[in-house]
Amino acid sequence: MISIHYNSQARSAEKLLRGAEKASALGQERLASGLRIGAAKDNAAYWSLSRAMSGDVATLNVVRDGLSQSLAVVDTAMAAAAPVLKGLDRIKEIFTIGRQATPAEALVYDREIRSIADMLESTVKSASFGGVNLLYRVTGMATTRSFVGGLQRSGNGSLGINRMTLNLSQTVLIDEDKTGGLMSMTYFDRYNYTGGARLFAGYGTGALFLAFYNSQTGALFNTNWRIANSDMIEQIGTAVRDGFATLGAFQKRLETQRDYVEQLAALQGRGIGRLVNADLTQESARLRAEETRRQLAVQSLSIANGMPGLSLQRLLG
Repeated sequence: MISIHYNSQARSAEKLLRGAEKASALGQERLASGLRIGAAKDNAAYWSLSRAMSGDVATLNVVRDGLSQSLAVVDTAMAAAAPVLKGLDRIKEIFTIGRQATPAEALVYDREIRSIADMLESTVKSASFGGVNLLYRVTGMATTRSFVGGLQRSGNGSLGINRMTLNLSQTVLIDEDKTGGLMSMTYFDRYNYTGGARLFAGYGTGALFLAFYNSQTGALFNTNWRIANSDMIEQIGTAVRDGFATLGAFQKRLETQRDYVEQLAALQGRGIGRLVNADLTQESARLRAEETRRQLAVQSLSIANGMPGLSLQRLLG
């Protein structure tokens, strides 16, 4: 039945139009944000869980960045391993082939040893990242170094940063305090041919340089001294290799922790996505359907609004 006082068809069409427009707006919002649950009203439980997990992911990213910085410091120190060990091997080779060296040859060898020592010192001093050098200890520097070392979860479930400590006495090659340093300290030969010797000038006390000539008297060392020098440079090489091995093990621990934290952050990110992210393909198809529904509702409303006028014309006609 058609009434000119109340248009029930137009009312129904208007209701359909409002529903279509609301669904269309929701689809557009989801496509724009990429989220199926963007607020607590959408799904309170999932929204609350996703907020908590997002906080964990943010903490994981902070830990990952800290681990990356720690690794950069250790990687820089490890980059010095090859040139340092190569230089020490060359000095060992010089002492080995120079046991029967003539005075003139010994002088040339000493110059080469001093040149290599200068290169070693320069290499060690330059192995610094962000002002942190694990191979060179300046006066007053602590004997340990703390690094971001991974992730830890407290008893209440909150995430935090775990720290790892490196004993620098096991890695420092040159020590300004003259109390240590795997390359700068005074070494003693196992044959007791000498009173000890050191590789660098300016570090260590009360010992001659590893050389063919006495750095105090200028006299040429005898064969026993040359044998002792070979033994002492071998001790230095062993200590330095052990130091870099310690750094390498520390480096591996940091890499393992960083990879784990990166994987954990990625997994939690995907978990959050499964909870709150919208299926863009599905939402796009739904939006197209709602747009078609809205257009049909507009046409229905237009037709319904025209029905009373037609009815009135028939009555008057």
